[in-house]
Amino acid sequence: NHDSLDDLHKIHCPTLVAAGDHDYFASVDVTKAMVERIPGAVLYMCHGGGHVHHWEKPDDFNEFTLNFLLAHRTGEA
Repeated sequence: NHDSLDDLHKIHCPTLVAAGDHDYFASVDVTKAMVERIPGAVLYMCHGGGHVHHWEKPDDFNEFTLNFLLAHRTGEA
């Protein structure tokens, strides 16, 4: 019953929203609503993936996430 959609507009940093299109806990509609409310958010939708899509299709998830992180890095650690 947790709902924080009305607060997501407060996020002002690069944000990657990752989900599976067969997730029974967070529907595609909820995921898209999150992306729409976070300014500049990027969506990674794992086709055929569920709630643990990052384990189900790790190569796809890792490649997308790495590219997102590299595109938004601000300096060397």
